[in-house]
Amino acid sequence: MANKILLLVEGERKDVALMERMFEVYLPDKKKEIVPYKTNIYELYGELTKDYGEEGEFTDLLMVLREREKDKAKKKIFDEYYSDVILVFDFDPHDGSYSADKLQKMIAFFDNSTENGRLYVNYPMVESFCHIKSWEETPDEYNLRQTTREVLRAKQYKTIVNNESCCTDIRKYEKKEFDRIILLNLTKVLFLLGREGEAYDCSAPILEQVLRRACQRWEQEGLVDVLSTCILYVYEFYPRKVAV
Repeated sequence: MANKILLLVEGERKDVALMERMFEVYLPDKKKEIVPYKTNIYELYGELTKDYGEEGEFTDLLMVLREREKDKAKKKIFDEYYSDVILVFDFDPHDGSYSADKLQKMIAFFDNSTENGRLYVNYPMVESFCHIKSWEETPDEYNLRQTTREVLRAKQYKTIVNNESCCTDIRKYEKKEFDRIILLNLTKVLFLLGREGEAYDCSAPILEQVLRRACQRWEQEGLVDVLSTCILYVYEFYPRKVAV
């Protein structure tokens, strides 16, 4: 049985383009199916729990996606066998449905790509992957990059990224650029958890700690530390392919 990865991403444009390009650069021979969910993680949580209630179990992800798909031809996507399932969604704490409890339940459940699936949350959203002002930017500079409640509620973050980013065109990203972004985000994970100098770690338990910290910071200070975790997928599962 051939190995094939299912990637469930939030948006149908930038999210899809980013994952497509990342696989082209690092894993060109890997079979994959990229499916945009077209709404946020809080809606997905509702779909997954509607049969059991908030305190119950999660409904099978592929079954939910199959039932949700209106196109009969596309339904077949969810009948296939997948060796791994990856979910890529935004933190979006300014959304009216934001819930730290829901997020923490999701990331605890989706902690293994070969079982329930593996969730990567981007802070505050997928555009964080290119919120880098220069390819010579140091980890110390990137570690301090953050955004505010006011910016997110005014829907200004994407505009700020477009104005500040050294490269918003995903098509121009080659291995050197991806390696640099991965390094900056690996370093920032350690910084956010007060573990500077330790070995890079983007495992499920570590990213669960990052989420817990992000929720606390949002609720107490109205701030979000810019962090892209979806691009850490390659380093986590294929570390030898990344020069960091």
